[in-house]
Amino acid sequence: MKIASQLDKEDIPVIGIPATIDNDIPFTDKTIGFTSAIEFVAHSLDRLHSTASSHHRVFLVEVMGGGTGWIGLMGGMSGGADLILIPEKTYNLEEIYKHIESRQSSGKEFSIIVACEEVMPPMENHSYSSKKCDIIDYLYDNICSNCSFEVRKLVLGHLQRGGAPSVSDRILATQLGVEAVEMLRRGEVGKMSSIYQGKLCSIDLSKIEERKKVDVELLEIAKLFY
Repeated sequence: MKIASQLDKEDIPVIGIPATIDNDIPFTDKTIGFTSAIEFVAHSLDRLHSTASSHHRVFLVEVMGGGTGWIGLMGGMSGGADLILIPEKTYNLEEIYKHIESRQSSGKEFSIIVACEEVMPPMENHSYSSKKCDIIDYLYDNICSNCSFEVRKLVLGHLQRGGAPSVSDRILATQLGVEAVEMLRRGEVGKMSSIYQGKLCSIDLSKIEERKKVDVELLEIAKLFY
């Protein structure tokens, strides 16, 4: 959308349609592809629960996010993750260890931890860079070294981007696509079609400046079920 805004400034007529699994475009309730992605994450976690519980393992699951925690939080919450790590919050190893140990002591002998790919490794260890997958590698190495739990790691990767779209994504794409054509018909360019606060509308591309970050209050809701 930033590039579309630049094209508009060069007097190239353009209209934006918010399509990204990351759900990080401001002035949108949700973006095309987001629901499909989190449904895949949720279904993947559903499948992991049986093997995690039967083998008493800690599973580290990396999801995409484009620098935000929408996929991790909503996919993790709907899939019953036992801990969710998002870029909007900082973490340290001690609280992760304590969380796993607390589950173990309460009779829950497994944990599924979801981490967004751009979560930074805790600053207590500078030997890890900020490259993708580092948070999963970092957690795997440290949990294996300092705890007695059997650990497995899983990167869902680009599987989140493919497959058949959800029904809600199909409807959303149809609504926004039709609105984009109508905007062209009306001569409205330099804007993005959107559903924002429940209403179909158009947003000036110049307003799309920063990524839409996760409301950390949603993370507090997810914690109720850890």
